Amino acid sequence: MISSIIDKPKEGVDKDELGIEPYKNGLKAFISTAQTPLTIAIQGEWGSGKTSLMKSIQHELCSEDDDFYSIWVNTWEHSLLNDEYSTMVNIISGIIKSVVEILETDENQNVDRLKKKHLVS
Repeated sequence: MISSIIDKPKEGVDKDELGIEPYKNGLKAFISTAQTPLTIAIQGEWGSGKTSLMKSIQHELCSEDDDFYSIWVNTWEHSLLNDEYSTMVNIISGIIKSVVEILETDENQNVDRLKKKHLVS
């Protein structure tokens, strides 16, 4: 049997075919005003739009404001064929790597801004 259903999450700018826009707007508003640190779990059936929802929020929050950084953790990918300990280590290592990349990027951008400000002035 051949299926014509493709499970491909929408990208941040794609049309909302799943009707998740109201949920995205509500969750985005909550994230924008919530006290941190903050952890949010998105649960749902396969193909229900979890990844599409998160990619939309990621696209909007991280492109609109320098106050938000996104770290994408695919726990399913890390847990595939691994025991619990290896999964935990892989997830934590991935998070640390992402944080270091964000800090390095921020540091380079801040240095560039300072150079421009003081060299142009």
